[in-house]
Amino acid sequence: MPYKTYFDKIDAQLLKISPARDIMLLRVIAAVIPVVCFALDAFYDMPVLYWLGIPFYLICLALYLEALLKTILLMHKVSAELLIVLVMIVTLLDGEPLSGAMVAWFIGLGLYISFTIIRKNREKIEALIQDSKKTAQVLRGDQIHEIPLLEVQKQDVIIVAKGAMITVDGLISDGESSIDEAFVTGEPFPVFKQRGDAVISGTLNLTAPLKVVAEKKR
Repeated sequence: MPYKTYFDKIDAQLLKISPARDIMLLRVIAAVIPVVCFALDAFYDMPVLYWLGIPFYLICLALYLEALLKTILLMHKVSAELLIVLVMIVTLLDGEPLSGAMVAWFIGLGLYISFTIIRKNREKIEALIQDSKKTAQVLRGDQIHEIPLLEVQKQDVIIVAKGAMITVDGLISDGESSIDEAFVTGEPFPVFKQRGDAVISGTLNLTAPLKVVAEKKR
């Protein structure tokens, strides 16, 4: 796809100059500079600050325009960048770029924070999944044994601690808890589970320890 190659090259160059190699953070910084310049000009009547802010305003506009075109041409949908681009163009033509810069800053900052939280949560879940793929805590008699997951047998009782990943498909034999199934099923809200309910490997046990009877050998 020719568009993808073109945007990949642009993003590669932007990553080189982005703080923490984060293009969204670069957009936020590019927006806050003209906000400061235009605001100081409005308060102290210093036209030099206005003209100093204009290049950064145009850079910010170009960054969001690139992001908008990428979502339209590659994913065939519009995104929040559409609002930012339209407001920035209209306010610039109207001679009120401070408003456009503030919109770009507020929305961009919100997007940056939300995507950062999502990314960190995804990394934590993926790390838990990788760890959970290695071993399981199995109750045999009165003893808890940590064994390789491949050695788990059907009808083994698995101990799942609060905050731990559920490592096998099975049925809850003891306990009740809220389960985060978003990573597996896409369900956005935790699902309450109790004794007799089925659980899925790869989901996250949120509120209380559980005992789960493995349905099948891994």
